[in-house]
Amino acid sequence: MVSRVAVGAMGWFGTLLIVHHLSVANWGRFSFVFGLLGLMSVVTNMANPRIVFQQLANDDGRVAGTYVLLRLTLGLFAYVVALSFVIVGHYPPVVLRATAIAGMAVVLGNSSSGYDVIFQFRMELSKVAVASVLGQMAQLGLTIALALLHSSLVIFTVPAVLCEVVILAWKLYSLPKHPALHYGFMWRQWLELIKLSVPLALGGALSVMYYSLDTVMLSKMQTFRAVAIYGISYKFAAMVLIIGDSIYTALFPILVKYWPEEAPRFRAVIVRTMRLLLVVGALVTLEFTIFAAKAIGLLYGDHYTVGANAARLVIASECLGFFVSLAVVTLISMNRNVVYPLAALVGFVINLGINLWVIPRWSYMGAAWATLATEIVVLLSIWIPMTRTAGSHLVEMSVVARVLLCSAAAVAATLGIWRIAPWLVAAVVGAGVYVLATAVARVGGRGGLRTLLILDDKEAVTSKVPKQDLG
Repeated sequence: MVSRVAVGAMGWFGTLLIVHHLSVANWGRFSFVFGLLGLMSVVTNMANPRIVFQQLANDDGRVAGTYVLLRLTLGLFAYVVALSFVIVGHYPPVVLRATAIAGMAVVLGNSSSGYDVIFQFRMELSKVAVASVLGQMAQLGLTIALALLHSSLVIFTVPAVLCEVVILAWKLYSLPKHPALHYGFMWRQWLELIKLSVPLALGGALSVMYYSLDTVMLSKMQTFRAVAIYGISYKFAAMVLIIGDSIYTALFPILVKYWPEEAPRFRAVIVRTMRLLLVVGALVTLEFTIFAAKAIGLLYGDHYTVGANAARLVIASECLGFFVSLAVVTLISMNRNVVYPLAALVGFVINLGINLWVIPRWSYMGAAWATLATEIVVLLSIWIPMTRTAGSHLVEMSVVARVLLCSAAAVAATLGIWRIAPWLVAAVVGAGVYVLATAVARVGGRGGLRTLLILDDKEAVTSKVPKQDLG
């Protein structure tokens, strides 16, 4: 969590520098390039690390080695796909050059992530965290230097490549000496890995596509200025995403450990996570809804505040996505991998259809509404089958009601303070009122809010956790 926050903060600061040194149109091109490269996870995720993790116990270095080589191959293929899309789409030469350089980060990053399974298996994720921080520090340092030199759009893509070089170098330096990795083309192993990964990779790919599709469609159906304004929304969304990613990284092995032998404890962990996500999601949504325009103006400039309403919708969608990801992690831990791609396919079709209609009429605002509508549909389509297997009493309506009441009290306090104090003061006071209200309302249970941060508490299983519908 500390590593992700540090990397996110440094990345955000680097983005601010780039935004202020590029024109609105060039920032739109820059956002498009990295949005397109983000879509390449459709290809790069065709080798799911969870499958390899199960085979590392008796590995002599061949399985891990061929997995890294497979990820390198998939990264190269994704690089070719991205360049081909830009060429076939007749994008400006500057976009082609930027994609050619920035795309190398995909190649390096995908092969680098292959080593993560080794560190995860050995419970040495701190080394991955250090690598990420060092890489981001190098990226930020070079970005600052390039900003001082008033560099161009294309040159500003180089720091992303440097980041992946540093990360890869640190991981190679930190690899255990035994067993030594053997980088061989084990075709049968590759086919087995890809076959087992297809459902999860397909679901992940479709999720990325429906989440990033609107940026690409805006670039073709509107202008790069619209892409630039809308891209600010996703800069805030990326910071919110850190919360969910950190929780689910810790949550997944706990759920795998408890299902199905200890189903009541399995469900208790989900209930506790639900409470945590409700508390965090409500706070993020209410704070950003009130202060979106102020935050955008402070960080990116007043000329981007026209996209404040779109940003509000995107952040609300991201907070709903907390629960989509929770359902996905729960289903995967129960070996129900087919539901995820089906729900993601529904999301992709819905998002594509809505965007085709709303983007020509309402530009980035239409895209934001499409994002929120899609997230709601995906949540319903995946939550229902999840509860049928894990249990139908995971959502505590009394907790939901208390969170809503605490949110209303925080909104009233925030708006009242804002009348007599600067908005930053009002934001801090509002957050404080919210935290105090949730503590008084015992949203976290008898142990208070701090118990929400303890996902795996053996004392959490009580008679209050219903035992029916365990699947």
